[in-house]
Amino acid sequence: MSLKPFDDAFKDLAEHDAEALLNLLGLLPPGATVKRLPREVALQALLTDQPYEINDGAARYIQHLEAQSYWRGDEAQRAAGYSVRLWLKHELPVYTYFLVFSPKGLPAEPPAAITIEAGGITLIVRLRVIGLWQLSAARALALGRASLLPFVPLMQGGLAELEQSAAALCAVADETRRSTLALNFVMVGNMRYPKADLLDLLRRFSTMVNIRELTRETEFYQEILAEGRAAGQAAARAERLAAARKLLRQMAARHFHGCELGPVVEQVQDAAALERLCDELWDYADAAKLQRLLAELAATPVNGQAHVNGNAEGRSR
Repeated sequence: MSLKPFDDAFKDLAEHDAEALLNLLGLLPPGATVKRLPREVALQALLTDQPYEINDGAARYIQHLEAQSYWRGDEAQRAAGYSVRLWLKHELPVYTYFLVFSPKGLPAEPPAAITIEAGGITLIVRLRVIGLWQLSAARALALGRASLLPFVPLMQGGLAELEQSAAALCAVADETRRSTLALNFVMVGNMRYPKADLLDLLRRFSTMVNIRELTRETEFYQEILAEGRAAGQAAARAERLAAARKLLRQMAARHFHGCELGPVVEQVQDAAALERLCDELWDYADAAKLQRLLAELAATPVNGQAHVNGNAEGRSR
């Protein structure tokens, strides 16, 4: 997955409003109850995006959702691994769905099942693919659930639905929740619309969304850094370095689910290199690569030749 902010946005929705997500996808029968299950399943440690236990009065079963920005090609194999582990842990019927944000790479006929022959065991695992762009933005808005708003820009709709979602987002009363939704709105929506246009749209509907702070997050402190470069003063350089360190810590904790970078990030004196790490962080498959690059930077003089290049080892997702 090349655009990791979508992971954060999906997990935020999945954890905060399971009913909204399942209703949007048509996976929650009327009157059914939902119990969010642990994402880690048994056997070898494996994190799913989000499984739910559904009880509709007649039966109990698991609706398992995996979200990704585009089709990777290994979905059937992954569905098998997830489904078997979930069944072994909960002993309930399992239904696996892949929510794909973009049609990039998606075949005309995605696999509906995979059959695995393993000695005396035969496994037939079925999966279903749901394209976010195929879902109705109007229906999402009609549900009236704020957690769905960051995904409206990628759904089937146009400017009218986009403006409605921005207006509804700006009307969220809780400041912390509003800021989180606004960040996700810009990061997810950037897959279809320019970030600057999305920020302008939020600015049009409310002054309660801190656009300056949001811009710093989404544009990696470009305004502050530009001022620092122009001033050329030691204080400005120190501010730029501190801002880059702070942003990298925040992004790593969000992207790698609580990752702590430790003191090594304070040893890096090259602000530009830290900024490049922030820019390329979403392409790293795990925190180990980030830690290694930080260690290399910490041992490299500011004017040395070493530099961060996320393409050097290839993009794993």
